[in-house]
Amino acid sequence: MLRQLLFLIVLGTTAFAQTNYKTKTYNSFEELHADTRKRCELISHDCEICSFHDGGKLTCSSSGIACVPKRWICYIKEGD
Repeated sequence: MLRQLLFLIVLGTTAFAQTNYKTKTYNSFEELHADTRKRCELISHDCEICSFHDGGKLTCSSSGIACVPKRWICYIKEGD
């Protein structure tokens, strides 16, 4: 829970905004998961912000009740 909150805070800070990220958009989580070449630092969709940790486990922030994700965005730090 603390990690999820931390990502929300980081996403809204100036430091995150000033970091250069490339993005790659996927139409579904299955499509994102199937891309074995991805190097996402963060993943988001229309409802949540997610990150990989602990051996590739995906952790996401809480979404609203009425939220329906439509696309997934992989944020890749420039230079990686």
